[in-house]
Amino acid sequence: MVALVYNIPLEIKVECLNRKHNGIPVREIYKYYEQSVENPQAFSAFRTSLNKWNKKHQADSYTLDA
Repeated sequence: MVALVYNIPLEIKVECLNRKHNGIPVREIYKYYEQSVENPQAFSAFRTSLNKWNKKHQADSYTLDA
C-alpha cells in the first residue's frame, strides 16, 4: 500500500480557513479546494485536515505546514 502525500500550498490552506471562519459550508470549501490543487484528497480526509488546521493557535506558514 502506498501512502499519498498531499502538499497543499499555504495560500490554499489559508483561504480554506478564511472560508470556514466566514461560515461557508465545508462541502463548498471542498469544491474550492478540489479546483485549486492537482491531486485533491477525498472529502473526508479534507474535512479532517481542515479541522486540524483550524485547531492551530497561530495559523502561519510554520504551523500550517507542520
